[in-house]
Amino acid sequence: MAYYFHILSLNCQGLRDRNKRLRLLEYLSNKKAEICFLQETHFTNDLHATILSDLDNWQVYSSIGNNVSRGCFIFIKKSFITNCQVNDIMLDVNGRYIVLNIAIFYVDYSLVTVYAPNNQKARNAFFENETTLIEDKCSAFWW
Repeated sequence: MAYYFHILSLNCQGLRDRNKRLRLLEYLSNKKAEICFLQETHFTNDLHATILSDLDNWQVYSSIGNNVSRGCFIFIKKSFITNCQVNDIMLDVNGRYIVLNIAIFYVDYSLVTVYAPNNQKARNAFFENETTLIEDKCSAFWW
């Protein structure tokens, strides 16, 4: 039996504004997304509780950045998460990536969201240093 689900990935260019977050939730609803990857959220720890209350219909996995850069999130719709079993999570403390190993309808997936540095030298160093770590953490990874 085939199972289908909708995944979206968005570079937000900041979601500190509540109206922008509410427009995002409306967009996700219109697109019928069950899983959403967000990069460049600009969330900080002080906003985290407020953000979670805005996202009460979503299970949230977050790697916080700062108020002007970084930040990655994976949202999974709570009505969909009943079909999932989270096996392992790796959160980057610098807000650059999340690896979520999860079984969806009994099939293993590694959900990965990455927000690499904009500067070419820093980006090259990031991928040189972090790619192996991310690959090693993924349970369902293939090239």
